[in-house]
Amino acid sequence: MIPKPLPLAIAVILLLISCQRKEALTFEEQRLGTSILPVCKETTCANISIKMIHAIGKSSTASMINNFMEHKICNVLSVGLQEQQPTIENAIKTFNDFYLEQKGIYATESAPYEAELTQEITFNSTNLISTAIDYYTYTGGAHGYGGVLFINFNPQTGEHLTHTTLLKDKKAFSAYAEQIFRSKFNIPETASINSTGFFFEEDRFALPENIGITKEEVVLYYNTYEISSYADGPVALKLPKKEVSAFFKYDIL
Repeated sequence: MIPKPLPLAIAVILLLISCQRKEALTFEEQRLGTSILPVCKETTCANISIKMIHAIGKSSTASMINNFMEHKICNVLSVGLQEQQPTIENAIKTFNDFYLEQKGIYATESAPYEAELTQEITFNSTNLISTAIDYYTYTGGAHGYGGVLFINFNPQTGEHLTHTTLLKDKKAFSAYAEQIFRSKFNIPETASINSTGFFFEEDRFALPENIGITKEEVVLYYNTYEISSYADGPVALKLPKKEVSAFFKYDIL
C-alpha cells in the first residue's frame, strides 16, 4: 500500500518544528596569554594565563554566550587600568603594555604583574548552564586581588540569567538564605546582621552578586570586600539543591 502524502499544512508545521530544534551547545577550552604578543619574545612580560571555555558554532546562542563571557574576562583584566578593552586579545596587550610602562619607570621596584584566570562549567543541563571564573590579578602594591565569578545562562537562548530571571521570588529566597546564613555564622535572629563583623550595606542581609550552581549545591559566593575584609577573605554559603530547587525558575536538579 502506497502511503498517502501528508497534507501541506501538517508538512509545514513539522518543517517549522524541525527548524526550531537546536542542537545542544558544546564547549571547547581555549588558552591565551602573553605568548600571543610579539614583544614578549624580546623582553620579560607580565605573567598572564587565561583558560576559558568557548561555545562552539556560529549560532546566535553561542555568540551571545561567548560575547558575554569575553566582556566579563576583559573586565577582570582591566583591574587597575583606565578602560575596558573590547576583546581578550586587546585586553592582554593593554595589561602588558601597562606593566612594561611601569617597569620602565620603576625598573628596580616593579614586580611582574600577573593575571591568572580559569573558567569551568559547574553545571550543564538542557535549560541551564552555570560557569565559574576563578581569577587573580596583581598590578603592584602590597597584594593582588582575586575572586570568583559565577555566570548563569539559558542554553536555549543564550540569555545571561540575573537573580531576577533565575529566581521565582528573589525576596523569598533572600529571606530563606538569611536564616541559613545566621545559623552558619551564629548570628541571633534578633541581632544585627553585622553584629559579628560582617559589613552588609545598611545593616541588611543581601544576596551576593554571585549565585552559582554545581552538581550538588547552590553556592552563594561573596567575594572579598563584598561583606568582609581582605584579611577575612571571601564568604561562601552552600545550600543543598534539593532544599532550594523550588525557589528557581529553572530545573537545577
